[in-house]
Amino acid sequence: MDTTILELDNHTFNVQHGTQLHTVTGRAEAVTLAKQLSREGNARVSVERQDGKVQMMFTGGSLDSFNCETRGFKAE
Repeated sequence: MDTTILELDNHTFNVQHGTQLHTVTGRAEAVTLAKQLSREGNARVSVERQDGKVQMMFTGGSLDSFNCETRGFKAE
């Protein structure tokens, strides 16, 4: 198994749904939670990596926007 992928997925993400804030480890986990929460009442859900380099918005279980800061980025 390629452990490089697992090592890259250890970042902490904040998932914001209305006034609720969930903190999860791993991008896949954050995306799964955001999709699930955004299906409830067709709400907008934001996901942000705690270092601010990645932001996503979800509505109705789908990704609306994805931003990734690449300036000064070094593979971690």
